[in-house]
Amino acid sequence: APGSQNVFYAVTTDEPYLPPSNGLRYSVVDISLAGGNGSVTVKNQLLDSLAGEQVAAVRHCNGSDYWIVSRRHNTNVFLTYLLSSSGLNTVAVQSAVGPVVQWPSHLKISPSGQRLAFGHWETASFALYNFDNSTGIITSYCKLPVTDSSFALASGIEFSPDGSKLYGAADSTLFQWSLCASTDSILRASKDSIPLGSYQGLLQLAINGK
Repeated sequence: APGSQNVFYAVTTDEPYLPPSNGLRYSVVDISLAGGNGSVTVKNQLLDSLAGEQVAAVRHCNGSDYWIVSRRHNTNVFLTYLLSSSGLNTVAVQSAVGPVVQWPSHLKISPSGQRLAFGHWETASFALYNFDNSTGIITSYCKLPVTDSSFALASGIEFSPDGSKLYGAADSTLFQWSLCASTDSILRASKDSIPLGSYQGLLQLAINGK
């Protein structure tokens, strides 16, 4: 929680494919309570019942607040919530942009807070968007295909520490794109690939930038 060293927000998602789904929810934990063992002060409060399994967080451009981002299942609607020193605003900033997605992978936001991406299994591609970390609005969909087939497990996704590159893992290949490209066509043409030899699922940048 911005402005506190003891209070933390835990945001959870549920799978939406076999309803009923628990949707997107949040809990609040104060680690200073119960003699230092911590206590849950708010538990499983509903944010959106239609949200899918994606959730990510990034700092607001003011350097203290946070944006929490999710998506509604089988739609093109993003949900962005502001977490500030006043608490969590449960009214989402909604952005309807890009294709309707039923089978997305993990959602990632660049360290700069200006790009957002995830894998899209149905179109064998990765989806890249612009993110405004001052308003929470998401715009400018760009499709990044990885194969000529109609389906690929485009799952792992991650940004480089300086935000200049995007990485995606699909089936047994690691892909890289240059985000310094001036147009979408140049960005797509910058794709490089590294065979991995076996299927790779997730990608995660370490806290030390490696």
